[in-house]
Order: sequence, then structure tokens, then C-alpha cells
Amino acid sequence: MHVVAVMTIYSIVIAIFKDLPDISGDAIHGIRTIGIQLGVKTAFSLCVFLLFLAQTWGAVHGFHSGSILRSSVLITSHVLGVVFVLTKAFKVDLLSSASLHAYYMFIWKVIYFPLLSSY
Repeated sequence: MHVVAVMTIYSIVIAIFKDLPDISGDAIHGIRTIGIQLGVKTAFSLCVFLLFLAQTWGAVHGFHSGSILRSSVLITSHVLGVVFVLTKAFKVDLLSSASLHAYYMFIWKVIYFPLLSSY
């Protein structure tokens, strides 16, 4: 259940965030993305909050994951995920497509890091 919930949150973040770097093109063509409807700052903040929630949930779940080694790896990887998500979020220039795109690509690393480190 934990993995399904966290991956659902990640999927929502990816769906919202993938449109943020090209918001000007979407606006020109009349495409009503969440970024256009809420604004880049609000959509970005929502995504960062959801990533924080998913990483925190993963860290809490680590306490109940069985072996001490597995718990330690899950907790550490998710806590690092929280730190990286928040640290990099403060450095994003919301007016720069390149900066938004770089953070979008970073999200994929954050998603897979705990998954790969736990096996």
C-alpha cells in the first residue's frame, strides 16, 4: 500500500510539473494546464509540497519495513530526498524554463533514488 500511495503522489507531481517549463507556449496555444490555471509559483509550490509529503511518508514507513538494514536504508534515502527536494527548490528560478526543466529532471532522480537504494 505504501508504494502505491507514494508512486501515486509522484505521478501527480510529474503530471503537473512536466508542463511548467513550457507554460508560455501553452498559454499562446490556449492549453489550460494546471500551471496556467494556478500560476507557476502555486503549481511549483504544490509539487514541492507533494514531494515533501511522499518523501516524509517513505521515511515514516521505513520504521515499519522489517529488518534494521532495510529500515535504515529507507529512512536515510527518504530523509535525503526531503533535504534535496527542499534545497534545490529554493534555487529554482520560476521565470526560467531551463531552471524549471532542470528541477523536473531532478524529480526523476528523487523518485528512483529510494527505490533503487532499497534493493
